[in-house]
Amino acid sequence: MVLLAVLAGLSSPAEALLPNNLHGYLRVTGVSSTADSQTTKSLSQEYSVYWSKQLTPWFQTRASLRYQNLGLDQNLGENSWRREYQPTSEVLWTHPDFVVNGLANRRKTTNSTEDGSLITDGVSVTLSTRMIRYPLLRARYEWEHNFSDGAAVARDTRRNNGQVGLTYSIRQHSLAYTFARNRYDDDRGGMQLTETRHQFRWHQTTIFPGRFARVASSYDFGYRAQETEVTGDTTVLFPIPYRTALYALDATPEFGTLDSLPSLADGNTTSPVQPPINIGAGLPDHNLGLDFGYETAVAALYIYTDRPSGPQQSWRVWSSSDNLSWTPLTEPVTVFFNPAFNRYELMFPTIIGRYFKAVNSGANDEPTVLVTELEARERLPQNSRDTRHQTTHRIDLIGTVTLTKTVETSAELAVRRQPRGEFTDSRNQVSSAFSLRHTPWTFALQTIRYQTGYEDFSSGGVRNDHRNLTYTLTVTPLTTLHFSFAAVNRLDYIESVKTQ
Repeated sequence: MVLLAVLAGLSSPAEALLPNNLHGYLRVTGVSSTADSQTTKSLSQEYSVYWSKQLTPWFQTRASLRYQNLGLDQNLGENSWRREYQPTSEVLWTHPDFVVNGLANRRKTTNSTEDGSLITDGVSVTLSTRMIRYPLLRARYEWEHNFSDGAAVARDTRRNNGQVGLTYSIRQHSLAYTFARNRYDDDRGGMQLTETRHQFRWHQTTIFPGRFARVASSYDFGYRAQETEVTGDTTVLFPIPYRTALYALDATPEFGTLDSLPSLADGNTTSPVQPPINIGAGLPDHNLGLDFGYETAVAALYIYTDRPSGPQQSWRVWSSSDNLSWTPLTEPVTVFFNPAFNRYELMFPTIIGRYFKAVNSGANDEPTVLVTELEARERLPQNSRDTRHQTTHRIDLIGTVTLTKTVETSAELAVRRQPRGEFTDSRNQVSSAFSLRHTPWTFALQTIRYQTGYEDFSSGGVRNDHRNLTYTLTVTPLTTLHFSFAAVNRLDYIESVKTQ
């Protein structure tokens, strides 16, 4: 394999010829790889230009232009390419009492597998107040239009999101309220979705005299309502929430547990998961899974990547009731890589289960393709209207006591109550933890933490228990030198049966 890369900004002689408020970025990467009788060459180019201007002490403008071109050439199979063009402009008004920010951008994506282009236009406006003697206000409006220009598969979607939030603090207490209303229209697919959210939070901290102890408590209330209407004859696949994302690198997917991986379910479809999951260069046996907490109807899994990936990559879908013994789906699974959204779309007849996972195999033309996000989707009936509501309650209590100058203890209790709703089943969670922190020297810290808890769902009477014991040691003898050691013992149970 041969790798050639050029990474540069504007050098000092070049900067001397340009204004101080103009900057650039250049990155060119070439890769040549040979596997058996197949030779693959790729060239990635990325160019960016940034400009800013301070018009007045309170008013600033910014603009940028980004262009990316990725080409793939191989002696066996079809060649492919993808181009992306993205201009952005921004205005910023910084007043002593408030800040107003306006942003407009366009992204145009063209690739070799589709005729035409996918265009995304977006506008956002944000207002934030800065007067701390009054409740702080933050309001934001976002508009986005996705449409295709001459593509064989027509797209035309619009998204309008509005959000208003208030935050107020008085002495040891803090209050926050957020209202959000979102609307999504798919003119081609014949779907309209309207969502309303209310979120309230109260938090307080009490510090005892001498600062030897402190107690913090909080209460959160959430309400969500969603109305979905499908007016056309096209089947719509809609995202559904899940409890946690799972992952394992396992060549025997029939039997084995998957560990939780929060970054696989953070809602970010552009930034790679950490630690990275590379499905490029024919690296197989990546098990990407989801835990819904209880049995749920699923019709599709979407796997997002940070760049275009090979369409010949194979995927199999598995289901499980205990995250230990897995059964492959006997129904046919349709696999399609959508270059417009950089994602694999795995679609199959609706299956009911608690755990689902997708396992990759086969070759991939791209040497490096990193996974960014995993989604599950349900199938909405044609010509239907669906209305859903959900409320959640959460109480947290944390107490900390300083025994000596080097020893500190803390205890935590968290209770969450989620009544049965149309989004998810009834869910009750209770967890507690005890921690001991010891600082034998100024450059060393060791912590022991024990956590136990459970959650139960009314659907099927499922109850999950967990117990964790963690020890960590960190040593920083120098500001530039850091050592750390951690040991974890974890036990998970489903209906009193140990699964991990």
